[in-house]
Amino acid sequence: MFIYIKHAEDEQFLVNSNCPINVLLQYVRAKLEVAESELVDLCDEQGVLKLLFLSQQPQENASRLFSPREKCILCTINRESCVTGTSFVCETQVSLF
Repeated sequence: MFIYIKHAEDEQFLVNSNCPINVLLQYVRAKLEVAESELVDLCDEQGVLKLLFLSQQPQENASRLFSPREKCILCTINRESCVTGTSFVCETQVSLF
C-alpha cells in the first residue's frame, strides 16, 4: 500500500507504507534531508498527528496506520514542558522542504 507525502509547494512523493514504522520515518527523513536529531511525525491534511514517534513497537507495520493513497505531511515535533507534564506542538514543515 502506498501513501503520499506532501512537501514544498504542491510537491509530493509516494511511499510504500508496507514496512516497519521506523523504516518509513527513516526513508522520509532521508528523502527530505531532515536531521536525525529532529523529532518528526506525519499528520493528515487536517493536521491530526499519526503519533508514529510514540510507537511502543517501532517494528510494527506502518500500513496498519494509514488508508490507501492517504496524503500526509511531515511535521517536526517540539516538546514543551508544562505544569501538568509534557505537551506536543506540531509545526508543519511543508514550505521548508
